[in-house]
This record gives sequence, C-alpha cells and structure tokens, in this order.
Amino acid sequence: MQAWMLFACCVPVKGSRRSLIYDLQRGRYYFIPNALYELIKEHEGKPLELAKAAYKHEHDEVIDEYIDFLFRNELAFYTDTPKAFPKISMEWKSPYHITNAIIDSDASSNHPYDEIIRQLSELGCAALQCRFYDSVSADQLLTILAATQNSRLRSVELVLPYTPAITDEVLESLFVAQQRLNTVVLHSAPEASRQNKVKQNGAVIYLTEQITSAAHCGFISAAHFRTNIELFTESQLHNSCLNRKVGIDAGGFIKNCPSSERSFGHIQDTPITTAIKQAGFTQNWQISKDQVAVCRDCEFRYMCVDCRVFVTDDAYSKPSRCSYDPYTATWANEADDPQRKQFKRLEATTAD
Repeated sequence: MQAWMLFACCVPVKGSRRSLIYDLQRGRYYFIPNALYELIKEHEGKPLELAKAAYKHEHDEVIDEYIDFLFRNELAFYTDTPKAFPKISMEWKSPYHITNAIIDSDASSNHPYDEIIRQLSELGCAALQCRFYDSVSADQLLTILAATQNSRLRSVELVLPYTPAITDEVLESLFVAQQRLNTVVLHSAPEASRQNKVKQNGAVIYLTEQITSAAHCGFISAAHFRTNIELFTESQLHNSCLNRKVGIDAGGFIKNCPSSERSFGHIQDTPITTAIKQAGFTQNWQISKDQVAVCRDCEFRYMCVDCRVFVTDDAYSKPSRCSYDPYTATWANEADDPQRKQFKRLEATTAD
C-alpha cells in the first residue's frame, strides 16, 4: 500500500487551540484542527489504512476529509518510497555579522548615509529600511539610494510620510534609479492602498496610520506575517526580529533596534563594527519564540516578527503590543482593525 506524506516544504506547527501548515515554498499557510496535526505527526509516511485502523475505524470519515483537504490544497502526495523523501532541514546559518538594518530620520537628523551604508556593506548587510518621520525631498531620497549603488545590499525599503509632492512620477524615478529598492511605504496617507510597480518589481503601500517616531514599532498584526523558509528556520533558535539587526535612531545612536533605549555609541564617532561587539548588543538575538511565554503556544510563532523591545514583564514575556490570544484563537479589538477583519476572512477560506 502507498504511503501519504506532506511535501517537505509544508510543515505543520501546533498551537494551543488550533494548528497551521506552513507552505514555505509558496508563502501560504493553512489552518488545521489539532486533530489533523496529531494525525500527521503519528501517521504521516504510512498507508492511510493503518491510520484508520489505529483509531479502530471510528473516525474513517473524518480522516478521509482531512486527507482530502491536504491533497486538494496540494500539501501532500502518495509514494511507495517514503524514506526517499526526507524532511527539510531546520538549520539556519548566515556568514554575515549583520543581515538587516534600520535607519531612522526626522527633521533634526544629519546622518552620513554614505558612511553608514559602507559600514553595513562591510558587515554583509543584505536588507535596509530607511524610515522618515518628517517630509523628505525626492533629491534626498535619490542621494541615499545612490549610496547603495555599489553596496552588498540586496533590498531597500523606504518608509515616508505622505505628501502630494511624492507623485507617481517621483516614485517611478526612485525605482528606476535603484533596482535594489523594492518597497516604498507612505504613511499618514488619506486612504490605504497598494500599488505594484510591475516593471520595476516593486511595491508602493499607502497607510492611513501616522508614524511619527520609533515608538510606533513593535505592533503585532496578521498583516505583517511572512511565511518563508528563511524566517521559519531562523525562528527556530533565534529572535525573528532582532537577530543580526542593527539600528541607527533619529539622533544617530547605534542600537540593536532604533526603538531600544540602550545605545552602543554614536555613528559620528563609533564604527558599527565596534558597537556590535560591545557586551549586551546581542543579548536578545538568541531568544526564540519557543522560549517566550504565550508565544510558544501560538500557531503563528514562526511567521511572526517578534520585537523584544516592547514586552510586558521580562525578556521572555509576550510582546506587549500583541493582542492575539492563542488559547482562544481570537484577536482583541478585532472590530476596530480592518486588517484583522481581512485576516478573519482569510481564515474562513483556508479552514475548510
């Protein structure tokens, strides 16, 4: 008899109230009952009839429905040689000291972007987010993007306040000027929307919320979830937000995150390499979701970007700005959050 198996990129994750299957190849996730999670863990890689027999054929109809769900969503397959299909490796490695960075800026900032980007490049940084809390001109943005031209950065994201001066033509010019630019987020906009710049493979996102300082950071929302193998494997043993991160706050102070209170020098007189070697800079890097109270029981724990800056009690407490309860599978204040309303509709369509 043939055995049934999940594809290696489809990984089940158990939560307190319900479970998920993460499709790490296609960037999707599917809600499943904990009973299906247990069926997968106990009987995957074996003939289906053995699973039915193990439950004394009392749940054959339910098991058939579960298996049909897996095959209908292309999450599983039949095989005569289950041992020929090993599980995906959960090992995460990076040769770089820093993989991602955030630079904050307001009206009083005077950052040496050329020098900061050069130092980040030497450390192997691949992703950079530049957040602006006050208006910035197109020329200033083009100058910053020009500094990334010969760097090792692979992606750049700009977070800007909305102004009528940032027209579609200006946005197009930014994407054309630097192909590393993949996203522009315009906050404080009159209405929320998203535009895909297909020709430049970028995206423009308009948000109505006002982002006026680093204090805005740390909110946990379903809209921020990311399902991919890199985040999934990194989250097994590392913090999904602060690991290998460096931040420059609006005042020029070097931190693990711009929202942190503790700094490790100023960019004008302290090399980033020196700052990250100081005691305490990496203390949160190894705090994984499986170590955090409540989070370790949450089905979203390997797709959620978890900041340890905003916590309720100690370094191992649930993020204070997360309103999701894995024990009831509900979000607080759901009616006031259109993003979570949309998420609820997604849940309804994937839980069939």
